[in-house]
Amino acid sequence: MPHCLNPKLWLKICLKRLAGLMGYKLSKYGELPPIDVRSSGNHPALLLYQSTTQPVLVDVPISKGRGLRTLPLDITSTHPFVLASKAGLSAQNSEQSIHHALKHYYTYVQPKTAAEWLGLAEHHHSRLHNEVPCGISMPWDTRTPTEWREARELFAQSESKAAGRNLSIENGWHFWGPVDEQKLLVEARRIHRLMASLEANGHHRHNGHDGDIRGIMLRVSNDEWCWQVAGGEHRAAALSALGFKTVPVRIIQVVDRKDVDIWPGVISGVFSREAALSVFDRILEGAIPYSVHQWSMTIVNRNTHSAPNTKPRSAAEEPAGAL
Repeated sequence: MPHCLNPKLWLKICLKRLAGLMGYKLSKYGELPPIDVRSSGNHPALLLYQSTTQPVLVDVPISKGRGLRTLPLDITSTHPFVLASKAGLSAQNSEQSIHHALKHYYTYVQPKTAAEWLGLAEHHHSRLHNEVPCGISMPWDTRTPTEWREARELFAQSESKAAGRNLSIENGWHFWGPVDEQKLLVEARRIHRLMASLEANGHHRHNGHDGDIRGIMLRVSNDEWCWQVAGGEHRAAALSALGFKTVPVRIIQVVDRKDVDIWPGVISGVFSREAALSVFDRILEGAIPYSVHQWSMTIVNRNTHSAPNTKPRSAAEEPAGAL
């Protein structure tokens, strides 16, 4: 092994070469094309029966979508990207209107902990009560809060470079505030350009990397479920703002409520069983974080938008024994 190479990188190179000699090609899971089941069942749970290595492609209702981990995606929701996209549609200066809408959101919505964003009350035992917002994890995640925080730090840097900037997570994270002016400009411009492209060219998916929105299905039964954005937050919100009722999504994971006792976050102790079920149920219900509710009320009071149709449920309103 060359002295200049990291051992893990050297092993990766060797495995790729060995696979090539045997006539195979190693690919990351997320780079595999989806199995299109839109004409043969069109249900997210088909992931469990079609493949163990590839996502499935389904047309799912926007109304069942949840963005930024918790917020409903439908056109009447309080999702900041949906509202900002709608503001851009109805204004002469689209980018300025988007900028203004996002600035208002990031100024008001600034959670102190990861638990706060998920609506976890103090009696819900979870390590997220002591975790910064960017360490947020789901009970069914294999990554720990620390691993998520580190991954988001790297993602913020790579995303910034793609936008021609040199920013880090210290400039802010797009889920919530605070963000500085540089990060705000990046987000506003991204939504503006995306909306302009969708209006001019429509929505065209492809089987390559980042060719679809990625999602996770949360299921109680085949009739009671929702999907959570795992990649493509801006795209999902923009399509909602444009009035799309359904959208093609690559389902990469199916989470069953009945499996709570074997969710990685429960086994590791990041969440108690009660806390994990509370997170699942709030997302399925479409309950919004209390800080988002407070922000949405300022919008109503300013007569900028109509009142949201989602009734918030604060952590304090959770019954002590709720499952």
